[in-house]
Amino acid sequence: MTGFRHLLQSFEPRYDPPSRKTITYKYLPQLFEGEKMKIMHCLSDVKSFSLTTDIWTSRANHAYTGVTIHFIDNDFKLHHFLLETKEFPESHTSLNIANELTSILKEWNLGAENVAAITTDNGRNITGAIRDLDWINIPCFSHTLQLGVQKVLKLPQVAKAVARCKKIATHFHHSSKSSYILKEKQRSLKCKEHSIVQDVATCWNSLYYMVSRIIEQQQPICTILLEIQKLDLMPTDHEFKTMEEFVSLMKSLVDVTEAIGAEKWITISTLRPIMHKLLNIHFVHDENDSQLTKSMKKVLSKDLCERYTNDKLKLLTKACFLDPRFRNLKFLSESSRT
Repeated sequence: MTGFRHLLQSFEPRYDPPSRKTITYKYLPQLFEGEKMKIMHCLSDVKSFSLTTDIWTSRANHAYTGVTIHFIDNDFKLHHFLLETKEFPESHTSLNIANELTSILKEWNLGAENVAAITTDNGRNITGAIRDLDWINIPCFSHTLQLGVQKVLKLPQVAKAVARCKKIATHFHHSSKSSYILKEKQRSLKCKEHSIVQDVATCWNSLYYMVSRIIEQQQPICTILLEIQKLDLMPTDHEFKTMEEFVSLMKSLVDVTEAIGAEKWITISTLRPIMHKLLNIHFVHDENDSQLTKSMKKVLSKDLCERYTNDKLKLLTKACFLDPRFRNLKFLSESSRT
């Protein structure tokens, strides 16, 4: 801050910038209240809306909750506003979560009876809270797919290969020497000069990108591990084969996750066709599939079917019917359409 003040003095000696205390306790609250009033004005005419909510823990081990509202105005324009991101120190029971959601709506003068639906993860506490509030709960499709992927990662063959990838990624992220050597090897072997990706526990897509990158950089990585005598990190041919099968199957799931992660357009109407394609094409056994690929497909298919009951499927089908692109429901059988 001292250096910044010195820089301002050079530009304009007569200007006295506000202190951190003034910005924190005066200007930021004023800015917040101004924006809040604008949003409340936009919400004053909203008759029906949907919500998304999540609870997470920061690196400092502090629990937070966030609530976002989504609605369509009288001109059929889609809007969304983040209503709250606040610390949630209470025990994350269904009762406490339900009370917190009710309190947030009350603070924004929103009626709980106007909630059309709410999207959450699949946690028992949050789904229990929504059930107690008697709201329609739409599970986050990306999170649902992630739960299936987590089961795939427990398959012994996959777990072993992925563990090897994580060790390789950790080594290159912690060793600047190996990172420099990697760039040299990439140039000499005429490989793409890409860094090794490290996965993030809360985002399974990052694990896909990590494994994909190690497959892409197989030649320079193996050359370096041989040179620096890190043979314990060297994947076997069998593990590389496992990685390739894992990436091949997961690519479509990554594409789906990224496609439906939108705020500027509605995605619920696309979920039923996506599920149909996954269950009836992508997860169906092919005669050329290895035993591992068959096992992965079986795990993903079973998990997805168990999580979407008939009531949820009916809701998704109705949303699909209301979308002009899918309203003929061609992907369903004639009996299912009626």
